[in-house]
Amino acid sequence: MRDRTQAAWRPIEIGAPDFHRRNEADPRSYVSGVFHQFNFFPWNDDPFRLFSRLEPVFEIRNRLAGLPVGAHMEPGMGDDASIRIAVQHYPVGGGRMNLHRDPVGAHQAAVCLLVLSEWGVDYLEGGLVVGSEGGFRPERVCARGDLLWLDPNAVHGIESVDPHAPLDWFGANGRWSALLATNRLSGASSGIGDSVDLGPG
Repeated sequence: MRDRTQAAWRPIEIGAPDFHRRNEADPRSYVSGVFHQFNFFPWNDDPFRLFSRLEPVFEIRNRLAGLPVGAHMEPGMGDDASIRIAVQHYPVGGGRMNLHRDPVGAHQAAVCLLVLSEWGVDYLEGGLVVGSEGGFRPERVCARGDLLWLDPNAVHGIESVDPHAPLDWFGANGRWSALLATNRLSGASSGIGDSVDLGPG
């Protein structure tokens, strides 16, 4: 069987193409998960105008971090981080991501998620959980288009989405979100850390 995850993975580096990744608990991931990921970078063509439409969100996060308003938005050689949009689909039948903490630093004073699906309509069980021991499930009171701001050091993950249904990699139902991230560039020598996997929730 062809390893789709191996073929699709790309490091985050200047000039990298936008790409789709089907993550099936890829051992190279800092946090184990089962999901589709569609990665978009600011140096590529942007036919959907994703970056121009979402620019104010990245500006707000830079202001929260005390950074120049345009920090990391047009990275060049020698920069340590770049903004990235990662649209993630957690399919019904077991889409998930382990509980984890994300790196904290000036590049990421807050984690921002754009809600793209509706709990109770697109999926019935699972989804984002914040905190351990059952935690808080903020998406149950969110609508499509809402923004969620999280402390990167807070424990969070994606509980298995509709785990009793057959796993459906090609269906549109399930949990959708866009991670509006600022990530360390591959090979950067800065002190930006990695996410820490805390295991299944």
